[in-house]
This record gives sequence, C-alpha cells and structure tokens, in this order.
Amino acid sequence: EVDDATIARHLARRHQEGEMYTAVGDVLVAVNPYQPLDRAGMGLYDPRVARHFTKTDKVALAPHVFRVAADAHGHLRSMHE
Repeated sequence: EVDDATIARHLARRHQEGEMYTAVGDVLVAVNPYQPLDRAGMGLYDPRVARHFTKTDKVALAPHVFRVAADAHGHLRSMHE
C-alpha cells in the first residue's frame, strides 16, 4: 500500500544512499542529496547514461529522468504503430 509514511520512508532511504531519484509507481520524485551526483566517472546527465536508458530493459533500471523519457517515447511510438 502506498501512503504518505511509506513514501517518506522510501525518500529518506534513497536520500541516505545518495540517490536523487525515487520512483513511486509512474511518478518520479527527485530529492537533491546535496553532493556531486556521478557514477563511474559519468555525470548524472552524461550522454552515455542517456544511451544506457534507451538500450536496456527499463524495468531493471534504477529510477532516473532518462527512464521516464524513454518510457514516454516508447508509449508515443506504440500509439503510432
């Protein structure tokens, strides 16, 4: 069940882990962890990160704005097929 306490708990845990994004169903919540956000020497919005989100099974991916964009793009494409 999703309620305010559950959402707050997940946001707090992700913040403690230094993760900016949390997915709550189809909603992406961003919380600034007030620290540099890079993984493996890549910035959060590095083009290589964007490519990763367009070429990988999105269900297995961590929450990210590129995941939301890739999902939206996929839905738009399927509407026109």
